[in-house]
Amino acid sequence: MQLPSLTPKACTMAREKKSWFVGFDKKPTGSTTITATATSSGGEAGHGDVAQLANQLSVGANIGGIDPEKERDPPARATSLVFPEVKQTATTRWSDDHPPPNLQALFASIQRPEVYLTEHLRALNCDHQPSSPIETLLPPRDDETSFVPAKTSTNEEFAKRVAELDISNDAAFRALSRTTRPGDRAPRLANMRKFWMALNDMAQYWDTSADNYYITKVPTDPDTPGHEMFTKDVKRYKGRRTGNGSDMPEIYRADAVNAFVEGVTAAFKCRVNPPFVPKERFAPTMQINNLEQPIRLTSVVMRLPPALNRPGAFLEGPVMGVLERTTIDFYSSPSRSNPQGTKISPRKSEHDLMREIAAMLMIAQQRAREHKGPATQAEEPWYSTKPRWGGGPGSKIPELQQAEDDYNAIINRMNAALDSPDMPQWEQERLAAVKPVKKARAKAKNWTTLKPKIPSLWSDKTNYMAIGKPPGSPYDEVSTVHYIILQAFTDVTQIFLVSCLFHHVSILKLTIHDAYTEYLTTGSMPEQTPAEEDWCSPKLERTEWYDLLDQEGRVEAFRSIWGVMEYLNQDKTASSSEGVSTDGGAQSDAV
Repeated sequence: MQLPSLTPKACTMAREKKSWFVGFDKKPTGSTTITATATSSGGEAGHGDVAQLANQLSVGANIGGIDPEKERDPPARATSLVFPEVKQTATTRWSDDHPPPNLQALFASIQRPEVYLTEHLRALNCDHQPSSPIETLLPPRDDETSFVPAKTSTNEEFAKRVAELDISNDAAFRALSRTTRPGDRAPRLANMRKFWMALNDMAQYWDTSADNYYITKVPTDPDTPGHEMFTKDVKRYKGRRTGNGSDMPEIYRADAVNAFVEGVTAAFKCRVNPPFVPKERFAPTMQINNLEQPIRLTSVVMRLPPALNRPGAFLEGPVMGVLERTTIDFYSSPSRSNPQGTKISPRKSEHDLMREIAAMLMIAQQRAREHKGPATQAEEPWYSTKPRWGGGPGSKIPELQQAEDDYNAIINRMNAALDSPDMPQWEQERLAAVKPVKKARAKAKNWTTLKPKIPSLWSDKTNYMAIGKPPGSPYDEVSTVHYIILQAFTDVTQIFLVSCLFHHVSILKLTIHDAYTEYLTTGSMPEQTPAEEDWCSPKLERTEWYDLLDQEGRVEAFRSIWGVMEYLNQDKTASSSEGVSTDGGAQSDAV
C-alpha cells in the first residue's frame, strides 16, 4: 500500500491534533511529532489519510513517550530491590512497678524530622508480626466467607476494575499512546486510567522486563574517505527505561499509589485527600503529650458525607492512609565484617518501620477525636483572648497612623499641583511613601490580631470519625497497605495503611487500645488500668509486598484493598457500587 504524501498544512494539523492518533501524556518530555514536509500533486491529504499514515509510522513507537524497540544510549543499571527486615522483639507490660518511658523527652531529642533511632521504636512497645496473607488480617463474615473478593467475583464494579488491571503493561501503555499493534484490540481503560498513566511514568525508571544491553561495533571515522576504517565497541540499549529508581521524581510514585487506592475507594463513596496540615506547619503532626512531632504521610482516605450540598457537610474519617517513601537503599555501609555492603542494615529497616508506625499512630489520634472537639479559646492563655496593650492604642498603632498621615499629605499636594511641572517629583515621592505605609499596616495588623498560643491541629472542615470501629470497643485497629490505608473492624477498631516502597505496596493493620492512644496524646496513664494485659502493646500486622508492575501482583493488591474497604464498610455494602467516578476518582468536586 502506498502511503499518501503530506503537505505542510496537513502535517501541522497532525501535530496539533496528535491526541487522535498518538494519544496524550501529561508530561511533554520525550513526545514524538511528525515533521514530514512532502507534498502531493493531487492536493492535500485528508484527516483519514493523516491518521492512517501516523498510525503506521508510530506502531511500536512512542509508548508513553518511550519506544522500547529503539536503540539508544544505555541508562544506568537497574536499582536492586531489597526490602527492610526487622527482627521481632519482646514487649513489656506497663504498670506502676514498670512505668512507661517518657516518650515526650525521648522524641524531643530528635534533631531533625524523622531521624528515628532504635530506642524510639523500642519505646513505643509495638508488637510487629511477620507478613501473612490478607485473609488472616481480616476476620470472616458472619457466614464464614471472606471479605476479600475472588478474582472471578460477580460484583460489577469490582469486575470492571480488575479487568482493567489484569492486562499486560505493554498493552496498557500502547492503549494510552494509541499505538496498539495491528490486529490487537486496545483494552478499555476508564476507572483505572489515572493509575495506568502514573504507572507509565514509573515504568521508565523501574520496568526491567524489556531491558536489553548489548555491544555493537561502529566505525571510528566514517566521514574520512580513503583511510583505513577501524571499529570500536559501543554499549547500546533497547528497553523501556530512561534511568533507574534513584533518578525517578518522588511525585511519580505518589501519583501511582494514590490513583491505585482511589480506584478502590471511589466505589465506596470515599476519596483520597492530602492530609490536613495547618498553614503554620510543614508536615502532618503526631502529638506526643506537649510535643508535636512531624511525620511523613502521603494522603488519607476520607468518606464523602451523605448530603453533599447541606451546610456543614464535611468529609468524614479518616478511613485509612497512604504512605510512600523515597528510600531505595536498605544495605549497610561497607565495613570489615561486610566489605561488599551487601547485608541489610537493621538501623535503616527500623527507621522505615518507625515511619509506618508513626503514620498509623497519627491516624489513630485523629480517629479518637470522634465526639470530641479542639481546645476552646477559654482554655487558652489570657494574652490570646484579651488586648495585650491593656486597652490603650497599642505600640504599633501610632506608627501606622503617622505613616498614613505622611502618605495622605503627599497625595493632597499632588492633587493641588496636577498641572505643575513638579508633578513627576510628587509621583516619585508618592511611590517612595507607599512601602513604609504597607510595612506599618502589616505590623499593626499582626499586633492587633489575637491568636491562640499554637495553631490548631484540627481541621474545621473534617468530621473526625472512627469509621468501622464498633461502638464501645476499646480497641482501634489501624491497617497499613504500603500506601497507607485506614480501616476498622467489628470487635475492634482497626486502622489500615497502604505503604509503598519502590513500585510495591503492602497492607498494614495496627490494633491499638484507646488507653494507649490517650497516653500517647496526653502523657497520662489511665486512672484505671485496662483489663487487657496487652493494652500497652499495639499489634502490627502486614501482608507481603505486591508488585504494581506485575500483572498478578497488582490484581492481588487490588483484591486486598477492596477487602479492607468491604470490611470497614460492611454495613454499607449495599450502596458500595454507587457514586463511582469514570476516571477512578471519587467526585473530587463534590465537597
